[in-house]
Amino acid sequence: MLLRHLLKFQSGSHFLRMSLASLATTGIWLTFSAFLACCDSNPFGRTERKVAGTYLLEYFDEGGGSYYLIKKGASTQGGVFEAVIEEIGWSQDYIVCKVKKQYGGDVDGIYSVEIATGKVEGPFDGGIFQRDARFKGIKLEHVAKVYRGL
Repeated sequence: MLLRHLLKFQSGSHFLRMSLASLATTGIWLTFSAFLACCDSNPFGRTERKVAGTYLLEYFDEGGGSYYLIKKGASTQGGVFEAVIEEIGWSQDYIVCKVKKQYGGDVDGIYSVEIATGKVEGPFDGGIFQRDARFKGIKLEHVAKVYRGL
C-alpha cells in the first residue's frame, strides 16, 4: 500500500526508481540470507569430531549413518582402517577400533593406530587385545555413544 502511494506521489522521479531497485535488491539478499541460515550447513551430511592427536571421528549420514576414523588432512576413502567403525576407545598413545571392513576380502575385527606414527596394526582377536600392555585401560564403546560425547 505504501509502495503504491509512493509510486503515485513521485511516479517520474529518478530517485524513486533507484529506491525501488535498492529495496528489491535488499529484499532478495535478505530472503537469500534467511534461506541459507535455515539450510543445513553440511550438505553432504558429513561431520567430524576430534578424537586424539590429528585423528577425527567422521559421521557420514548415508542410509542409517556410518562412522570412520580419519586423519586430518588425509583423503583416504574409508578412513584410516578403510572400514566402518563399530566400537572405539583410545589412550594417549593408541586409538583402537572394532571395525567392519568395506571390501569383501578384508578381515573385520579389532585394529589399532599409533597416534604419533600412524602405524596401523590388526586385526587382533579379543583376547590378544585385552592382554596387550599397550592397550591397557582402553575400553571399546559403541561409536555412536562416543561420537555424541565428543
